[in-house]
Amino acid sequence: MLNRRKFLAGTGAAALGALVLPKAASAFFMEAGRHALGVQLFTLFGVIEADVKGNLKKIADIGYTEIESAFSKLPHYYGMSPKEFAVTCKDLGLSWKSHHVLGAPFKLPKGTKLPKGMTLPPHMANLKDDMQQLVDEAAEGGIPYLVCANIPTETLDEIKESIEILNKTGEACKKAKMQLCYHNHDMEFKEVEGKIPYHLMLDGMDANLVKMELDLCWVTKAGVNPVDLFKA
Repeated sequence: MLNRRKFLAGTGAAALGALVLPKAASAFFMEAGRHALGVQLFTLFGVIEADVKGNLKKIADIGYTEIESAFSKLPHYYGMSPKEFAVTCKDLGLSWKSHHVLGAPFKLPKGTKLPKGMTLPPHMANLKDDMQQLVDEAAEGGIPYLVCANIPTETLDEIKESIEILNKTGEACKKAKMQLCYHNHDMEFKEVEGKIPYHLMLDGMDANLVKMELDLCWVTKAGVNPVDLFKA
């Protein structure tokens, strides 16, 4: 089993090695043993769109075996229907595990801007407005997890509504034989009227309907110990 220090050092080396020396990355993946390694496709936003199948093949050739999808510049699932995308991944030996969606109409946090060259469509499907559509599409793709990657948490009223949206979506996912998860950034750890949104979400969401996909980078940026959150 890899210990935490070796894993973090190794993944950093593998990420760099994958760009300049694919064999080095593959060697790390082999050393990782029974632990499957995956990649979030948003990492390739603005790049994957030029040749979706070709870039997925490169991901597989590097040594990744699992992927988590997100929105891209192309419509639907990288220009494909959920079923088409699932077949494409399977043919390349990739296991499509999960898909990221928005929890509510997207709005940039105060003081932030979109990355250079990045534009958003007029309407991005979200759980508040398009919940059943997003659940049905993910179920059509046959993935085990649907993941909410962003939802408002700037006020107590927003947090309350977000919890309601996630619990409702969790019920719909359960009926579709999927598991809903919530993916954090650092904003959930910024106090709102003396309370931490993440803690309110843990208390307010049904633990059977909504699981937490803990992003270690954002947690660390927020100055929180990830181990404490795993225990919670």
